[in-house]
Amino acid sequence: MSKWPEDPKYQKIGDIMVSLAHFFKMYTEYVKSFENARNTINLHYQKNSKFAAIMDEIHVSTIHKKSYQKD
Repeated sequence: MSKWPEDPKYQKIGDIMVSLAHFFKMYTEYVKSFENARNTINLHYQKNSKFAAIMDEIHVSTIHKKSYQKD
């Protein structure tokens, strides 16, 4: 870190990190909310058959798309 002020290549790394800081903040919020979101989805999946059918359709569609992307 002591070289950052005097060496341009280190300054570029710092600039990149600063430019990406807002993404790290968003990711932190995503991680903090993930468990609650997953629990909410599981609850509605168990209680609502229409919701479960939509989720199953999305899951199958996603798997199907990924299998074609491998080729």
